[in-house]
Amino acid sequence: MKHVKTATFLAICICAFNVSFGGQGDLVHVPSGITFPAKIESRFTLGPIDDGAATAQKANFYYLYPDGRRVIVNVYPAPADAHGPTKLDGDSKSDATPSFIKEFEALKNEVLKKDDSIAINGQMRFRAAPQRGGILGMKVTLRGTSTITDLALFERNGYFVKISVTYPADGYLSYGMTYTDVAHFIKWPK
Repeated sequence: MKHVKTATFLAICICAFNVSFGGQGDLVHVPSGITFPAKIESRFTLGPIDDGAATAQKANFYYLYPDGRRVIVNVYPAPADAHGPTKLDGDSKSDATPSFIKEFEALKNEVLKKDDSIAINGQMRFRAAPQRGGILGMKVTLRGTSTITDLALFERNGYFVKISVTYPADGYLSYGMTYTDVAHFIKWPK
């Protein structure tokens, strides 16, 4: 048992070391088991990570597009009963738990109340990382007169993962079509 504790302690120290020195490696969020890669193709680079993010219950960080625009990632505890959709087909809410839907609605409403011109442009179930079996979540596009916000919510191992980006209304092809690559390249545990 002592060796297991030592191995766990060393794993946490190594993760924290990689993260605390300018994001020089993947961010392994130890409580959830989710790994966020340091680079995603040539499009995204993991921004600076706060000390302790690897072991914190809540972690907030971002990926940078080459032009400096940020894809925000928030990892935080989910209620014990929360899980996203389990089937890709059907209506957008049919088999996600009420606590997952409540969180998704709250995230949407936070954006909608910022500006009267913002409205839901599209909402759907979304499978991230399909090449590795995937994880289902919910995705929504909120369009205003001058900006678009895309956000996606997933749940894994008792943690919500929110991924969002806001960009100029004319930037859909540059940002709206590409921000989901972050979700596709995250290493989601089973």
